[in-house]
Amino acid sequence: WAINADQEGTPEQIKHVIDEVRANGYPVVFCESTVNAKAMQQVAQETGTHFAGTLHVDSLTAADGDAPTYLDMLAFNVNTIVNGYADASGGS
Repeated sequence: WAINADQEGTPEQIKHVIDEVRANGYPVVFCESTVNAKAMQQVAQETGTHFAGTLHVDSLTAADGDAPTYLDMLAFNVNTIVNGYADASGGS
């Protein structure tokens, strides 16, 4: 759903995502760093998938954060995605 820091998914939008995850068998779900992860955690819980973390999609962090530069953001996201899938499959 179209969402930003000021919005939460509606129950209908969350249900649609749950249906899509179930229909396609996605093993993991992620959330954007600019929104509350609660809705995606609900999707993971209701579908039995793994909530694999938060991705920085359009914002950098402070200098002491996970993604202070564009390259750091890319590396953080790649690591989050790889580790999320590994955790979901029981690997490390």
